[in-house]
Amino acid sequence: MKTKLLLATSFAALLGMSSLANAGAMSCISAGDYDAGGNPNSGPTANFSRTWDFNSADDCGTGEGNPNAADVTNLFGGTWDDLGTVTSGGNSSSYLTVALTSGTWGSKPVAGTWSLTSNFWTLFAKAVFTVHVGNAQPDEISDFGAFLITPKNTSGTWGFSQSENMGGGGLSNVRLWAIECTEKDDCEPPTEVPEPGILWMLGSALLGLGVVARKRKA
Repeated sequence: MKTKLLLATSFAALLGMSSLANAGAMSCISAGDYDAGGNPNSGPTANFSRTWDFNSADDCGTGEGNPNAADVTNLFGGTWDDLGTVTSGGNSSSYLTVALTSGTWGSKPVAGTWSLTSNFWTLFAKAVFTVHVGNAQPDEISDFGAFLITPKNTSGTWGFSQSENMGGGGLSNVRLWAIECTEKDDCEPPTEVPEPGILWMLGSALLGLGVVARKRKA
């Protein structure tokens, strides 16, 4: 009986690991039609677009200006706390670390990585990652992309690019938003995705348990 229970538990754990490993990337596009002074045009065709990318997220959205808690609520519902901002001047978030893999602060396009502290999902039930691109002459176009982070994920990639004919500024800041855990939330430590060698060892162990179970029946 103990052997069967262990087999079921191990199989369930492998399923959970696979769901994390298969979490995918998500993209959102913000587009508009502005003249050189930053004023909306009346024409039917947008003359610029920005593409925001994130891995991995369950939902995404875009908005104008530097995001605040009300903006995040409008996109995803709930009441959100600001957990700090990462800028070219440093990191004011105790939970989020960001590194650029291409581009620089203030430039465009930009790509990077993100990571949360190991205890994050024991404290918070939901999290949102926002990327703000500031305004600059001549277009003065300022907006942001926002992503609802897939629960239990603690690291991934992000970035933004834009159409060639678009002005505006470059990367301004990255910010983390969260909703604290309550008794009804499933707030447990994240399950790390195992290396291929670990998966092989787990598979071998399960096979051995199966052999033992058959011998006991015999």
